Amino acid sequence: LDPVPMLKKLVLNILVPLCVGRSLQRSPGLSEAVQRHKSRLSMSTAAALALIPFMEISVSAEAVKSLELRTIAAVVSLSTLIHAVFLAWNFTATALLQFPTAIRRSVIIMASEKAVTVAAAILPFLPQTVGVRGIVAIPVILGHFSQILIDAGIVARWSAADAKEHSTK
Repeated sequence: LDPVPMLKKLVLNILVPLCVGRSLQRSPGLSEAVQRHKSRLSMSTAAALALIPFMEISVSAEAVKSLELRTIAAVVSLSTLIHAVFLAWNFTATALLQFPTAIRRSVIIMASEKAVTVAAAILPFLPQTVGVRGIVAIPVILGHFSQILIDAGIVARWSAADAKEHSTK
């Protein structure tokens, strides 16, 4: 896997448009328009990034259909294991650093999650030698989904513990 061609593509397709957009955003008339429509622009960007993995999968629909259930289960298991390692690391680090509870919880969750939007933005630039893009997108989607489920369970547990603590006071 040669990183130089991929890096060139990423710079041309992500960094250059970002720099142009930031430059244009500083122009007086455009700056106000961006501020007025900031939430719409953010939503459209997020929606476009969220659609990338699904477009990649649809292009490779036949290859995706041929995946065995145990392969998908292995992907979910590995992504869950990676997330659990990140959670354990961040739980330990925030305890050692003695963060206040609210900040600690935020850091544990946010530092443990890997953003699907970042992975989705990189997928189209991976060389064909990595594999069928639709197949490569599956771990991204399943990994993110498993992170959401795990973190929702953790937050629900914290919330229940807080409610119980407040009811006993």
